[in-house]
Amino acid sequence: MPEERTVFIEGIDSLEEDEEFQKLVNEAELEESALQFPRGYLSISQVNMFIRCGLQYEMRYIKDMISPPGVTLVEGSSIHKALEVGLREKMDTGKVAPASVMEDAWYGAWKEKKKEVEDWGEEGETQIASAIEKRGPVFINDYRNINMPLINPVGVEQRFWTTIGKHNIPALGYIDLLDEDKPGQLNGRVVVDHKVVKSSKSQGETDSDPQLTLYSKVSQTNRVRFDCFVKTKTPKIKTIESTRTKKDYLWLSQIFDRVGEAINLGVFLPADPTGWGCTPKFCGYYRVCRGKGKTYGKSA
Repeated sequence: MPEERTVFIEGIDSLEEDEEFQKLVNEAELEESALQFPRGYLSISQVNMFIRCGLQYEMRYIKDMISPPGVTLVEGSSIHKALEVGLREKMDTGKVAPASVMEDAWYGAWKEKKKEVEDWGEEGETQIASAIEKRGPVFINDYRNINMPLINPVGVEQRFWTTIGKHNIPALGYIDLLDEDKPGQLNGRVVVDHKVVKSSKSQGETDSDPQLTLYSKVSQTNRVRFDCFVKTKTPKIKTIESTRTKKDYLWLSQIFDRVGEAINLGVFLPADPTGWGCTPKFCGYYRVCRGKGKTYGKSA
């Protein structure tokens, strides 16, 4: 197996991801793979999409058909923005950011991104947006008042490039938070991913999640955690922790290798048509794939 490499990118880079990848290859920071990918590399979201539905991957990355973001994605990214602002403040100053600063970051991101949502579902924009705007400040204040005092961030929104598997597959990712919750102790750090979800991740999901496995591998941190922002009637935040071993990293490498091989063979299998993922609510390509609506053009 080739030597795996990892490069962390510090600060804000003006390069597009594709350009950044090519720059790292040209400078020999990363090795090129014998396999070919639409963007030159894979991300965990690409891998998850391919596993969930090969046709969805083909439409998004091979045919370059870009569907508008769903409201769930927009809500999640808005919460992430508020957390990033708050956690960077604590990492830089040691102090918890004012609630107003985090709320402004959340609302600014939400107000801007929600313009891109086209399908608000049966309940409609007014009802859905109202619910999101009520629970957003609850999430932020609970996290700020309860979770953040216990967090010692040593990394926030860390972008990394790595190579993985026998095919030396380049991969891109972003680590939400690296928390040194036990300073000075062996295994005193935990890598954290924030999820805005309808129901909390289970222990089983946390134990096997490939995204956490990848983040653990590149950060050399065997402890992993989900901080779940659960959209119940009374919003709540639940944390679920797990660990990773070399066996988990080997399994992840095999997943990347198999997905990479299938993409290069042009094998794009459809999802189970009776499953939750093959519905208008959870797939932006449903109407295209099932022949029941509009098509999306190629990106510029």
